[in-house]
Amino acid sequence: MKRVLLRVAVVLALVAVCIAGILAVIRGRSDARLERYKRDLRTKGEKLSVAELRPTGSSNSMIPNLRPLLQQMSRPPIIGGRAQMRPTNDWSQMRQLLDTNAHRLAEVRKAVALKPADLGINWSNWNTSLGADFITVRDAAHWLNSAVLIELERGRRLEALTNLLALLDLAHCHEKEGSFMFQMIRSAMSGLAFESTPDLLQNPRWQDADLARLQASWEEVSLSGPLEFSLQMERAVVLNYFQMIRRGTNIVDIIGMTPSLQDEMFDHLFLPVWRISLSAKDELFYLQRMQLVLDSLRTANRTSSGAEFARTLAKTNMSSPRLAAFRFPVASAGTPNFSSLPSRWIRRETERQLAIAGIGLERYRLRHGKYPEKLEELVPDILGRVPVDFGDGKPLRYKRVGEKYELWSVWENLRWPRTE
Repeated sequence: MKRVLLRVAVVLALVAVCIAGILAVIRGRSDARLERYKRDLRTKGEKLSVAELRPTGSSNSMIPNLRPLLQQMSRPPIIGGRAQMRPTNDWSQMRQLLDTNAHRLAEVRKAVALKPADLGINWSNWNTSLGADFITVRDAAHWLNSAVLIELERGRRLEALTNLLALLDLAHCHEKEGSFMFQMIRSAMSGLAFESTPDLLQNPRWQDADLARLQASWEEVSLSGPLEFSLQMERAVVLNYFQMIRRGTNIVDIIGMTPSLQDEMFDHLFLPVWRISLSAKDELFYLQRMQLVLDSLRTANRTSSGAEFARTLAKTNMSSPRLAAFRFPVASAGTPNFSSLPSRWIRRETERQLAIAGIGLERYRLRHGKYPEKLEELVPDILGRVPVDFGDGKPLRYKRVGEKYELWSVWENLRWPRTE
């Protein structure tokens, strides 16, 4: 009996040694592939660490100035643009609310006029929470947009312009912020400004200098470059997570949430296996997916066309493949949801071009008493170049119709309101 047990023990030991050897070989090959891929990326100029992306540290943020002001103000009277307003909106009540908070709103405009480059976050601290900052900037945007619409309803065009310029200043802030989610918020603020700009232009008393200020503010807003930078920073932070988890940190500790029984089992039963044999494959899978997104975005920005960007991500199926959460747990948890990214990026960039074109057309009418026959007539006296349709990289579609005009994009039938 003792001999049988001894033989079984020897066999099990040999099996364990074989398995360990196989895993060591797999890990060695996977580690080598990962390091080769990283070297190739760095040779191409990619920055893979937080230190490489922020060598000089962060700037000061306007958030400490905004937060106490907004805490003293009530909820913004209008959430969203004019399209989201309900018939039950009480304009007299909203005017009173705006007047009550006028002095605080003036301080908000001063704060956003500083246009800080980022939130002043130390991205080497992996446990940074941005939720409160998101809420502060969101509320400031809704307050400024509310002021635009309320002042327009009052017929106070210059006050409306002041608040719209402040909203665009807010969209111009934090262009070097490394949070992908924060760049999506900047994109949404640009969308708010786009909805209010046509309403502002309906007033017939504008002077060319007023519209030139508005045009310059729209031209200053940058979306593509900051979005690319945020994806690079997200990648650098997630690569830090890979290193931390390899060294023994559990995923639930990084997420910072109360772990469920499933989370505990995953951390204590699966992660040890992941650390031995799967971590390099997981990291390589993550890097390849992120590089695909970055390369597609760069091509779309260079060509001013997002159509190929959308097709590439659709063909690649950026949603997690079957069993990806098991095979590539960190990559699956660390990759943002890119399903709507191409459509949202194309829309916001095209809206910006439509706004610039719409303002340019009004400036042309002020100078010549009529709208041009073609958009090319705006260049170079009013615009530096013909506004581009990011749906296909061609000029925006334009048609003069008597005393009016039509201006539109091929992307999702996006149109600039017909102007009288």
